[in-house]
Parts: sequence; C-alpha cells; structure tokens
Amino acid sequence: TGKKDLEALARQHPAEPLLRRIVERREITKMQGFLAGLVPESDGRVHPHFAMKTSTGRFNCYSPNLQQSPVRLKIATEYRKVFVAPPGYVIAKFDYSSIERLMVGWLAKDANFIRACKLGLHGITTSYALVERGEWKSPIEMSWSDADIGQGVAEIKKRFKEEYNKSKVVNFLTCYLGSARRAMFENPGVFKSVKEAEKFQNVLLDGIGQSVRKWQRDTLAEAHEKHMLQTVFGYQMWFWDVLVERDGVRSLGTQAKEALASRPQSMAASVMKEAMLRLATQAYYRKALRLVVHDELVFELHADRLLDERLEFIRQAMETPVVEMGGLTVGTEWACGPSWGECV
Repeated sequence: TGKKDLEALARQHPAEPLLRRIVERREITKMQGFLAGLVPESDGRVHPHFAMKTSTGRFNCYSPNLQQSPVRLKIATEYRKVFVAPPGYVIAKFDYSSIERLMVGWLAKDANFIRACKLGLHGITTSYALVERGEWKSPIEMSWSDADIGQGVAEIKKRFKEEYNKSKVVNFLTCYLGSARRAMFENPGVFKSVKEAEKFQNVLLDGIGQSVRKWQRDTLAEAHEKHMLQTVFGYQMWFWDVLVERDGVRSLGTQAKEALASRPQSMAASVMKEAMLRLATQAYYRKALRLVVHDELVFELHADRLLDERLEFIRQAMETPVVEMGGLTVGTEWACGPSWGECV
C-alpha cells in the first residue's frame, strides 16, 4: 500500500478504476492537509521560516514547509494558484535547469555529459525511450549541432511532457545508483521490461556520460576511506557506512547512495546561495524574493515598464559563471504570471 507501489500499479493497470481512485484520493488528502497548514497572518500573507539544517547545506522550510508542496500531483498547479501577486505585481519563478546532473558532469570531468545537461539531458534520454516505443523517428545524438539538439529537446518536451517528466526521475536514479528494475517499476509507462530500462541507463552512462560510472566508484571509495566528502565550496559531509566488506566481498552500505548524492546536492545548494547573495546586494531584489524551493527562486515583481529589465537582472545574477567551478555556467528557466500556478 506504499505510495510509489500504488502509483506504479495504477500506471501498469490503467483500466482498473479502484487503483486510480485510491491514488487520486491520496492526492486530494495530501492537498487538503497541506492547505490546512497555510494560515495567513494579519497582513493576509503566509510567512514561512527558512534555515540551513540539512546535511548538504540546502535550505529547509518550516511553519509551514512550502518545500513539501505537492509539485508532481495533477492538482499541484491549482494549489500553487493560491499564491497570488497583489495588484500591480506579478509572480516570477526562476528554476536552475538540471543543476544536480550538471554538478555530476562537472565532478566526473565529462564534457559530453555537461553539454547534454545544458542542452536538455532529459529530452535527449527520453528520445531513446520513445524510439523503442515507435513514437519518435530517431534518438537525439550528441554528434548533432547544439541547434538541432535544442530543437529536438523542445519538441519532445512539448509533445511528450509526461514521458519527459518521468525521465527526470530515471536520470536521478541512474546517477545515484538506482537500479533498472526500480526505474522500470516506478515508470512502467516508459519502460516495459528490465532489459529496456537497462538499455536506457546504458545510453545515459555509456553513451552520454561515459565518465559517470568512474565518478561513482571513486566517490564511494573516497567516502569509505575518509568518512568525509568535501565540495569545492568547502562544505563537508560525514559518512560511516558507505561500503561493507564481508569475506573479501565489498558491497554497498546504508549510506552509499546518500554519499553519492551529497556532493552534487551540496554544490547545487552553494550555487543557489551565491546567486542569492548577488541578488541581495540590491535592496529591491532582496525584498522581492519570496520563496526558495529546492532549485527554484520565486519573486514578487512590479508589473511596470521595468519588468523585463528586472527579469534580465535576475537571470544574469543566477547564470553568473561559478568561479569555484572554473567558470561553469548554470542555465535557468523562468516564467511569470498573476500567481505561482499561472507562471507561463
């Protein structure tokens, strides 16, 4: 009866109404519980609190925790519509594109993987799954020009949004040692067998990011030997059960996947915090920032003739080359609208 198990079963058996209704009911119950915790103060606004209590240095949110908002639920857009801009303002959101995967590519010193992340990693990998299903003409190859890859990714993202979003999960699992069986079970609409999921992962690791497997092995060995990993920003994370040796055989410990994910997640958090510090030098943007939701910043901006200029300033601040990473740039996707849920 676990959430992921039920969702996977519902996707595997779309004609079975009971499973679908159970999943939908849980979505609604989660939404009701979340909305019940949003109690406006005297000014009509919700004032969440932020701190850095996570092991990777990411911001966590509480009272209420808006980072636990139901982003992936079908009714998530409706939920986000309750966060509206006052008269004369718009809500603008800026989201770092594939930032964790980009950190993985940089750590693995894999220029091809970095290029794929910047041009649209999820769209590229989705193309292979679509070809397997006969819904796409040919996979997007890294030998193509940037313009051709960008065009193919944009078309896939527009026409196959559900498959594209599922690929995000699979790419995450693959980078952090997620198994092909788990990828298939959680995404049966994309993968119909373990063999097909393995082929997808091999495309990611052997085709697009050939150095990622070595990075995985080296990171686990370092965390096992030193019990600590440090980022280029100086942030340290500690581990005690990464690899286990029994009878001369080494296997994964309980913290193996956590160790793999720690550096990319911590570095992504540091890139975000540096961008926030750049924005904080201007009083207007310091006051305009409303939310930090993982890799996304949400602002409340005046809807006047200077709006385009302000949007460009935020984009440039977030896309400033990261000195600690040799001038690497992280692209952003942004949108604005009358409410958080209507940002297009």
